[in-house]
Amino acid sequence: MKANPFTPGFGSQPPVIVGRDDVIERMRTVFEGFDARNVHWAALLRAHRGAGKTVLLDEIQDLAAAAGWWVLQEDAGAGPPLAARVVDRALARLAELRPPPKRRVTEVGAGGAHISVEAVTPQTRITSVRDVLERLVAAERNGVLLSIDEIHNASDATLDELGNAVQHLHRQRLPFAVVLAGLPTSDRRAEPTFLARCQHPRIGPVDDAEIERGLVETAAVSGTVFEPRALLRAVSFAAGQPYMMQLVGYHAWEHADDKALITVSDVTAATSPAQAEFDRAVTSQIVAKVSPDQRRFLEAMADLGMPARIGDIRERYGWSSQQAGTYRQRLMDAGAIRPAGHGLVEFAIPGLGAYVTSNE
Repeated sequence: MKANPFTPGFGSQPPVIVGRDDVIERMRTVFEGFDARNVHWAALLRAHRGAGKTVLLDEIQDLAAAAGWWVLQEDAGAGPPLAARVVDRALARLAELRPPPKRRVTEVGAGGAHISVEAVTPQTRITSVRDVLERLVAAERNGVLLSIDEIHNASDATLDELGNAVQHLHRQRLPFAVVLAGLPTSDRRAEPTFLARCQHPRIGPVDDAEIERGLVETAAVSGTVFEPRALLRAVSFAAGQPYMMQLVGYHAWEHADDKALITVSDVTAATSPAQAEFDRAVTSQIVAKVSPDQRRFLEAMADLGMPARIGDIRERYGWSSQQAGTYRQRLMDAGAIRPAGHGLVEFAIPGLGAYVTSNE
């Protein structure tokens, strides 16, 4: 029996990655011919859930490994402190590369008649991120990639410690790179210096042509093709979102009686379960974090239709230009909306308007 080629689960690596070729190629240049002057050695992949950050992070890790780099992979989620986990993983790798001797020779008699040995006293454990990473990079043959997902969960103190270590390694021109992935935030506090200095490649909506390619090439893995009208419907419904592309493809493939052909009716049947899963995994997470006034901004956009005029939203609630501008900026920072022309905005993720009006 054929397996569904679409992989909408978080953490699942799809057979086809779409719309991220520029980021992938920039990182490839880092690993295949390291030059400390290459500004892409430190990158922050920031976008809302479902945009494909983790998929892209996994692809970058694969590029590094293929070039002979060792990947130190962590996430900033729940668990022991992030810095301590980085130290532990680096020390474990160092032990693999250079196992410490348990005994050493202290005396050899004439002609080797007798040999004296003694136990080696363990050295003091390294606890500094900077020191352990410096030793690890020196021990690795090609280079080290530090990869951290969910970086938005890291404390400012942890980011400062990591940032100091990373800057120290970079100043020494050592073959080291760091790639972080995390969610956008509507918090307008000053960003930690470490994150601000990273390159911020655009991880936005994917062009329709790339979504179409992703659907076609993924379906082809199982020998399946889309009917032309079905493909157009699926591309339109995905609205530039890689996760939604996987969802609609998955459910359409499951609905198809003939696994060799996905029809318009298959895609139509797929839209409801795909939207429900997207709302649960992505939309609800975004809406849960907005303020009451930001939610009113979204509700007004849904009522006015797309694109919505900011002036009309401001007049509806009697907000000043500054207030409306603040709510607009924070919703953009959170990945909920995007500019759609001078004085205009639109939803950045599919189904957001319907979600806020049906879940009041």
